[in-house]
Amino acid sequence: MSDPQDPAAGQPSSDRDRLDLLAGGVVAGVVAVAVVLALVVAPALRTTGEPAVAPSRPPPVADSATSGGEPAGTQLASYPVTVNGGSVPLDDAAPDHAQFVQPCSSGDICLDPDSSSFVPVGPQVRQYVLADHAPPTYLGCKAATVLAARVPIAVGQTFCVLKPGRAVGVAITSSPRVAGSAVAFTATVWADPPGSPVVAAPPPSGPPAGAQVGAYPVTMTTGSVLLGDGGIQIDKDCESGDLCVDGDFGSLDPVGVAVRAYTPAGGAAPTYQGCKAATLATVRIPIQAGQTFCALRPGRVIGGTVTAAPPAAGGPIMFTVTIWAD
Repeated sequence: MSDPQDPAAGQPSSDRDRLDLLAGGVVAGVVAVAVVLALVVAPALRTTGEPAVAPSRPPPVADSATSGGEPAGTQLASYPVTVNGGSVPLDDAAPDHAQFVQPCSSGDICLDPDSSSFVPVGPQVRQYVLADHAPPTYLGCKAATVLAARVPIAVGQTFCVLKPGRAVGVAITSSPRVAGSAVAFTATVWADPPGSPVVAAPPPSGPPAGAQVGAYPVTMTTGSVLLGDGGIQIDKDCESGDLCVDGDFGSLDPVGVAVRAYTPAGGAAPTYQGCKAATLATVRIPIQAGQTFCALRPGRVIGGTVTAAPPAAGGPIMFTVTIWAD
């Protein structure tokens, strides 16, 4: 039995404790070094390794309504349309009568039952009327602000139809005299993809304002007359043209909403400047020898002088006209 006062007593137990403490310290040191390496080396590996690859964005998809990829403002089609009723699609090709739908469940514009107006079909179609019945252009249609739920049917009425991918300019060329009759118009279709830059306006073409582009005598009996630069075109029903002989042969009346008639003050001979400055608007130009008049329509100013009045109803009416660019 060992002596408790012996300093060597319990030595083996103290050595084991010291060994255990030493081993524990070594393990703790190894763990500490590993932690330090993890904190220092791992970021270095991340910064010096291959960069992460971001997922690529898919290429933009072209608008389905402009499959040809034409820039905004590109004219795609222009065609005449005659419709008696129903809805009309205004696409890149002239519609045929089989595409006119009644009731108006499809298409772009609908001729109402009494043939008095066009209304848009569906919420994605918008109609705008053009100021002063100006001929429709792409830029004019894009700038138009007078939104119309109904566009009245009248010769010379112009308006625009905007729908996804397309802008369409419409000019009414013939209106019905009775409900249910046909309405004729021309449609011009331009590409209008969302987000595409607007094309620049083309430079002005044609003769300058005030340049004389036509002059000739006119002889007619009934109907209306279209006064072109090089000659006339007669419409016996007064559904188109510029001036119409009224039923009692007492006057020449402007046709449609785009033609405005004026009488020069004091019966002065018509000139371009005089017609542009005229303020005496009239809806009836008396058919009397020597009567002078002006007729203004988009792009043209017309000055006229009646040279012979009919001796009786149905007789010939004669007048001369001079036409200026405007």
